[in-house]
Amino acid sequence: MADSKKTLKNWHLVALGAVLLVGLGLKLYSYHFDTVKVRLGAQEYKVLVAKTLTQQYRGWSKQKSMGNASGMLFLFNTRSQHTMVMRDMMFPLDVIWVDGQTIVDMAPGVPIEPGKTEEQLIPYFARGSSTIVLEMASGTIAQSGVKIGDKIEVDK
Repeated sequence: MADSKKTLKNWHLVALGAVLLVGLGLKLYSYHFDTVKVRLGAQEYKVLVAKTLTQQYRGWSKQKSMGNASGMLFLFNTRSQHTMVMRDMMFPLDVIWVDGQTIVDMAPGVPIEPGKTEEQLIPYFARGSSTIVLEMASGTIAQSGVKIGDKIEVDK
């Protein structure tokens, strides 16, 4: 009887350990960003893909730079008026809203907002609905020469 209780207790510990490891693995995976290539004008850029809610909320927050990436692509499941904020940002961005493959709006040179609370952050949103938001280094819009109505290509 004592051996079966000990075996059951050990099995519970193994199951708990497995659940904790899976949970930790999923949490760590939420911080992993896939990359894709985006063609904007005549230029091609390697960008990170923010597809989970955790990735989309975090974005570039608290990052000192974009590292080896040229931007971040936010993929949304719904066509809507997606709002972006500069939460804990350390560098300015160009923001491009895309519906399908068509640029529907742009916000060049969006400034950082150090020390602002969530309620104080300026919301940036397109004049119309979009399915994708592309954040690039400030100056990319001017450098690439893209304008509203232009197409972008995403190699998924």
